[in-house]
Amino acid sequence: MSRSVDLFIHCDRPIEEVASEISRLARLSLKPGALPGTWSLDEGDLHAELRAHPYVDDGELVLERYQYVLSARVAVGTRQTESAEASLLRVVSEALRKAGIGALLV
Repeated sequence: MSRSVDLFIHCDRPIEEVASEISRLARLSLKPGALPGTWSLDEGDLHAELRAHPYVDDGELVLERYQYVLSARVAVGTRQTESAEASLLRVVSEALRKAGIGALLV
């Protein structure tokens, strides 16, 4: 089982613009990541990474329409749905939703 919480984002803009929108809308700071084409979100001890997503569709979970994913690893022994990482991604998801940008939290 995956130990991450993933926010899939539907936006046709370049990743730099998506990172900027997340920063503006959710009032969080994203910075270029260690790998090219990635962006890092760090809030205290929480870390998430924005990148083009590498996932394929999984049955009824159609992911191809989402260009990007903001992923956060969750510590072993922590319930993913109750984690601080999930709460952070919910904040981002709600900010994107209010701006009309599609997102799916998994």
